[in-house]
Amino acid sequence: MMLITVLSVLFVINAILLIIVVLMQNRGGAEIGIFGGSNLLNPFGSRAGDVLSNITRVLGITFMVLAFLISFAISKSTVKAPLQKPQSVEQLPQQPLPQQSVPQQPVELTQESPK
Repeated sequence: MMLITVLSVLFVINAILLIIVVLMQNRGGAEIGIFGGSNLLNPFGSRAGDVLSNITRVLGITFMVLAFLISFAISKSTVKAPLQKPQSVEQLPQQPLPQQSVPQQPVELTQESPK
């Protein structure tokens, strides 16, 4: 159970870091051409895009691995023991079912009209 807790905490921290790194990345696209491709959109330097891409890749892989490990740990912790036959079974007293009276002649159903 402790392993699942540790993995879950690491999973949440990893997810938060992944969100932050993805939001920090340069969006790219047509608006870069407006500014002439200057470093105005890249305050961390020219290699920051590569660094953030690599961090995103590592965090994404870690996210998937942690998800797999948590799933595996939970499935192993909830394995149920095989059902065992009870050693002694008390016999319930056998009581006959009460006889219900069945009408000998069919009952006629009449339908009354609503008033």
